[in-house]
Amino acid sequence: MSTSNVFESDIGSDWLRNSGIESILGQCQEKSPKLFHHDQLGFFSIGLPPDSFRPSPENRRMIFWFPYGIPTSQSVAMVSSRLGKKLDQQNQLFDAIRTHFCRFDRDDRFIVSHDSTATFPALRRAAELFHVPFVEFRRFPAKIDLDWFLGQLSDSNAANTVFYEQLDKLEQKASIDKFLIESSCEIRVLGVRRSGNIHKAVLGRLDNDCASRIFVLRNGATVATLQRDLIERGAIGWYLYSKLENEVQCLPSKPFSQKSYETIDAFKRRSKLSDYLAHWTRRCNGPWPNQTNDEFQDELIFHSKGSEHDRVNTLIKILADQTLIAGNNVTRDHHRVVCFTEVPLDEFCQRRTFRSHLNRWDFETVGIAIKKQVLQNLGARRVIYGDESCWQNLDKNLRPYFQKSDGKIDWSFEKEWRITDNLDLGKINASDAFVFVDDQENARKAAAFTNLPIIVLTASQNSES
Repeated sequence: MSTSNVFESDIGSDWLRNSGIESILGQCQEKSPKLFHHDQLGFFSIGLPPDSFRPSPENRRMIFWFPYGIPTSQSVAMVSSRLGKKLDQQNQLFDAIRTHFCRFDRDDRFIVSHDSTATFPALRRAAELFHVPFVEFRRFPAKIDLDWFLGQLSDSNAANTVFYEQLDKLEQKASIDKFLIESSCEIRVLGVRRSGNIHKAVLGRLDNDCASRIFVLRNGATVATLQRDLIERGAIGWYLYSKLENEVQCLPSKPFSQKSYETIDAFKRRSKLSDYLAHWTRRCNGPWPNQTNDEFQDELIFHSKGSEHDRVNTLIKILADQTLIAGNNVTRDHHRVVCFTEVPLDEFCQRRTFRSHLNRWDFETVGIAIKKQVLQNLGARRVIYGDESCWQNLDKNLRPYFQKSDGKIDWSFEKEWRITDNLDLGKINASDAFVFVDDQENARKAAAFTNLPIIVLTASQNSES
């Protein structure tokens, strides 16, 4: 590669060509890595510095910028295959992150990651909580000049960032996980799927570097035979102590007394289901409403009470806060609403359906029912179902109640009602509402957080007298 085309990638600019960096780095194509110190901008290199990283074919043709100098310790990457959306079910993974960061050698090691990896949010937050050195790889933007460089130097968020760009456009860009596995001095594998990108990259590293420090977490996220195969190839088994069986449970300081749970059949003998509107609760993937991402990561890392975000714990969160928080994911004008349905509760078990295109369940069998008249007095209205012309002709104050229903699914079967903004459950009398759940076990869980009656939707033999 000649000096003239060293910067023919996206980062090329007149400033780079005139700065002298191009001509200096252009002489190092046969000697990688090569460092160049700029008095004003820190260090540039082609290839990664060998004392802090592992130079490899994956990074020797890449340019790196270290705005605040080269790390003096060794890099550790913590990688995992795709985690999915149910992060609260990945307890072992977060236990491993917490344990490793507690014991981390801050003088000789630093964590390296990339914001497109599955583990990045937890690693970044754990580094803040445990004061562990953390370096983020970030790709150069398409267009840069001297002002961009100076802007990064004045940005505190760039203090622990290494910017990179691949030089040779003819080579296929390696995946970020593969790049981290090939480039880090030590690898901690939190979860791996057979024949996935991480599995292939780990095997490649083990085959090419018999002295590699690659630790594989022995947990349920990776099948035992795959763990054993990697260890037989040279990886190191990484074990965590199991939790104590008789672990102390934290209970509410003032639990409500709930002596009995009524069945839906018994409830119907004395009340009309048509007098109530129901709000079912779903799993919450990600932070709770009004919860920051850092607070969510803290819950996961420390496995604190409330970290589970399934549909029952979503209900418990609502009962504990005494608030139904409005959302804007169903309205076209982004107005925040709380949704209800007038479909009778005794139909929920049959209607419960998973919407794959929305990745959610409809007609969940846990939630809160409130008298229709009470909600109407608070401003609740029936949803207006219609097509695009209906939306265009609606008054602005009615648009929060609109639901488009001219596609493959006729949403009018949901018989939806909406109320704008949050609903304070503390203002609802216990005689005007009740909590509904699908079985006795969930009734017990909810009972500790509410003084509302609890109705069980399943058969009478599951009730408690």
